[in-house]
Amino acid sequence: MYSSYLLLSPNILITSALPVIAEPEVKSQVDELVELLEQPASALLCKHCLNTITYEHERIEISGQHIHLKMNPAGFAFEFGCFCAAPGCNQYGQYHSEASWFAGCSWAISLCTCCQQHLGWHFRQNDDNSSFYGIVLDKLVMSNPPEVSG
Repeated sequence: MYSSYLLLSPNILITSALPVIAEPEVKSQVDELVELLEQPASALLCKHCLNTITYEHERIEISGQHIHLKMNPAGFAFEFGCFCAAPGCNQYGQYHSEASWFAGCSWAISLCTCCQQHLGWHFRQNDDNSSFYGIVLDKLVMSNPPEVSG
């Protein structure tokens, strides 16, 4: 953050930025961010090819919950989790508004970028173009499963 500012303003000494970090509230936020960045990311991988699909910290709630159980018009039920980002997914085909599980959203199929397995859907809000992913949970495995003590 400071390096880009300093590049834009070469006459400002780096010491002029240090008092800002010394403020307790800002220092606390910086410390929390550093701690978060030092933790290993728990990646969620494609069960078929082990491509990284998304991360635990990308989990979000849509309509008040992270996990949804929905049935499509053909009668197939899917349990999926919602994620704000899934860099290991590609959208396939056009977006459709019919049979959407979320009001005001269009959807497209999401495939693994590596093996092209169907993993879920990309949902896009029709009014503001914000989006999220619904990924079928049994198509994912964790890269760093929690250790069980016992």
